[in-house]
Amino acid sequence: MEQKLCEESVCPTRIPVASRDEKGFELLLGMNIQKKAKKIPGSLISEAAYALTASTDITEDTRDIFPEGLPPSYVFIATLRLKGTSSRLTFDLWRVLSKDKEIQVAVTLSGKDKSVVFTTTSLTAEEQRVTFRGVQTLYDGKWHQLKVLVRPRQVSSFLDDLLIQEELLEPVEPIYINGETQVAKRRGTDLPVAVEIQKLRLYCDPHQSERETACEIYSVDDKRVSAVSVLYAPSANY
Repeated sequence: MEQKLCEESVCPTRIPVASRDEKGFELLLGMNIQKKAKKIPGSLISEAAYALTASTDITEDTRDIFPEGLPPSYVFIATLRLKGTSSRLTFDLWRVLSKDKEIQVAVTLSGKDKSVVFTTTSLTAEEQRVTFRGVQTLYDGKWHQLKVLVRPRQVSSFLDDLLIQEELLEPVEPIYINGETQVAKRRGTDLPVAVEIQKLRLYCDPHQSERETACEIYSVDDKRVSAVSVLYAPSANY
């Protein structure tokens, strides 16, 4: 009930998905990535993506992106490709900063140790961080879908529909909206990072994590087609 009430007040916008609209934030649109970055072919012929360069500044006022803050539960989804030096850097794919430039929420990609770090607020400390390992393929120069599912006391990570890791969270406090929200920034700096992004969304309904599959990733879709072909292949035994 608390989550549904928060969805109504915190998530005024909707994202068209298949035959229904889901409450959430289309960050490609809200962060003006479609206007600032060059449009390029995506993971499939039917998909388009955007190439951010080392000079593409993706920064917006948080009150314009999340006017009522973030809900207690949400799922962050990014379909991206890391090429060249970006696959070896440590940078914040998405972050929400306070007015004093302190990180309130962030999804950080660490090319050095091939991990993903989730940062959020804490009632007992300045912040809390969770490091997800087992995501080495994210840095192989190919398209991948990364999902971070956040609940009040737990955070989970998925790569191309596979559950990577689940960790407990301490109670969090709401974010302040008087700062900035940024995409693709070097950790601890305002320097942009070159990255190709096809999807960047935040859904307010955590169950969307189950519905939003990685079928746009060729390797994932190819495995599904192969599985279906095997399932319905005619038997040689008559």
